[in-house]
Amino acid sequence: MLEFSNVNFKYENDSKTLIEDLNFKINKGDFVSIIGPSGCGKSTIFRLISKLEKASSGDILLGGNNIKDLHGHIGYMPQRDLLIPWRTILENASLPMEVGSRNVKEARQKAEEYLKIFGLNEYKDKHPKDLSGGMRQRVSFIRTLLTGSEVMLLDEPFSALDAITKVSMQEWLLSQWINLKKTILFITHDVEEALFLSNRIFVISEKPIVRLKEVIVPLNYPRDRHALSNREILEIKEELINELKQRVEL
Repeated sequence: MLEFSNVNFKYENDSKTLIEDLNFKINKGDFVSIIGPSGCGKSTIFRLISKLEKASSGDILLGGNNIKDLHGHIGYMPQRDLLIPWRTILENASLPMEVGSRNVKEARQKAEEYLKIFGLNEYKDKHPKDLSGGMRQRVSFIRTLLTGSEVMLLDEPFSALDAITKVSMQEWLLSQWINLKKTILFITHDVEEALFLSNRIFVISEKPIVRLKEVIVPLNYPRDRHALSNREILEIKEELINELKQRVEL
């Protein structure tokens, strides 16, 4: 579904290369988490996929096509919900379709369908200030879905939420992914979150990024939080935490 082929990247004002001959593949329907310490380049990978940055060399392919030739190919959900405060929840959710098709009526109808599916239709005429953090993130997720993209990039979307809401949103996201069968790349600093959600984890433990260490999560779907107490999962968790701690200490 998504492939990095010998990708290199360096920020213009930085003398050092951040990404060097990076290769990896994401399969259709995968839920892959990318973990690593702050500043290691996780978000830069997302910026390259979404064409906010351009690779110095190499190719990024989506469905076998170079992303240079694609438009509207990615749904991107950032850390903050970025809902527009003066637009209603319905108007916020429908924004990607309005921008893409310019047919406001059709966009609002589709957005209302999704708000009903996700139990938010009663709030459609409210404004972002009237909703909790978790509800705003659900609206942000719907807005990302309505881009129509098969690949969704979620950049630490739950990091600003309180612990209980975060757990609830993780479980909610997992159920939506299973139902929608989208391909998700998920950035997080939370090892337990990565283990709970993902079928694979990519670990960034070096700079420049020349490879992503792959960890297969040995759990089937559907899964619940009790699976995190599995001895094998606890061992993987400890290994990942130790690896990230060593990177931070360097």
